[in-house]
Amino acid sequence: MAPTCFLPYPKPNAITVFCGSCLGDDPIYGEAADQLACAFVRRDATLVYGGGTKGLMGRVSSRALDEGGRVHGIIPAAFLAQEAPDRAGTRPNEQETIVRSMHERKKMMADLSYAFIGLPGGYGTLEEVAEMTTWSQIGVHLKPVVLLNINGFYSSLREFINNSIAAGYISESHRNFLLTVDGPASKDASFDWGEAALRAIDDWEAKGAGGAVPYSFEWSEDRRKGRAVL
Repeated sequence: MAPTCFLPYPKPNAITVFCGSCLGDDPIYGEAADQLACAFVRRDATLVYGGGTKGLMGRVSSRALDEGGRVHGIIPAAFLAQEAPDRAGTRPNEQETIVRSMHERKKMMADLSYAFIGLPGGYGTLEEVAEMTTWSQIGVHLKPVVLLNINGFYSSLREFINNSIAAGYISESHRNFLLTVDGPASKDASFDWGEAALRAIDDWEAKGAGGAVPYSFEWSEDRRKGRAVL
């Protein structure tokens, strides 16, 4: 059995971004992806993402590379056929890993990253965000998961969480396993979604949730043998 690993923050200096393979109907989603990419570059953080070249995935990765940032795409082999013939080779500072399954993709993302950010997306984005949050709940890891609530995109999901807490399905103490970042009440050209996302991660760590965090995919064995992983 692989031993439990203790991953000190802020290393590895990489953050995973979950987002859609479409751009969406409002330009603000792409603009937020640009801001997030630029914030990563300023932080000198590697962008880990799903490896696609289309939609918000392509937008955030291309902008990070254009700004001189580092990008690591992790893509299942089955998706490569969907990317061709438009898919080009990797660029400087870009790394690509081809995996066999969706689970292997998410596990590698978690291995490489100290936090997760969700831009708007569809079923796939929702599933990825939910799984990272569930892994916090069951003790696989304790890393911040941050949703960017652009134009209220994730307001209904937040309401679902509130309802689940009220109904007794989610513990109140687990509310902050999934953080939501809201934009300004009125339009503000100076607001930066990327900086807001990184502040949320920093605040989460500053409150004592970070530090030397146990991280183990052998959580069932750890629990069976009486070892705490949270």
